[in-house]
Amino acid sequence: MARRGATVGRTNDADALWTAHEPAAHAPIAVFICVMQFVAVFAYKVDEGSAAAFEAAYGPSGEWARFFGQGKGYIGTELWRPAAESPGRYLVIDRWRSASAYESFLVEHEDEYRRRSVEAERLYRAESVVGRFAADP
Repeated sequence: MARRGATVGRTNDADALWTAHEPAAHAPIAVFICVMQFVAVFAYKVDEGSAAAFEAAYGPSGEWARFFGQGKGYIGTELWRPAAESPGRYLVIDRWRSASAYESFLVEHEDEYRRRSVEAERLYRAESVVGRFAADP
C-alpha cells in the first residue's frame, strides 16, 4: 500500500506509456519518451468511513480501471491519496492514448458508464471534473 499523498499507477500496456530509446553505447543513460497524450482528471471528497471502498473502486486495479481496460487506447489509472493537510480529498487520473480513444469508449459504453456512475455515488460526497488535458505528441 502506498503512503498517504503518494501516487499509485497501473498501466494497461506498459509499452504504450513509456518507450525507451537506447543511446549510443558510450552513453549509459536511457531516455524515456512518454507517448501518452490524454488524461481525464477528477477530484473527489470522500468521508473517512468510505475511503477503503472508494480506493477499491477508483484505484489502479479497481472496478473503474478494469472497466476502462476494455477500451482500445486505455493506458491506466492513477489514484492520488490525500495528504495530511487535505484529508478526504482524492484525485483520479485516467490515462488514454488520445481524447478520441476516451470519447469513443464513453460513447460505446454509455449505458454501462452511467450505471456505474450512479452506483458509485455512494462512495463519495462530491465529484468534480478537474479537466481533460492533452500533451503534444
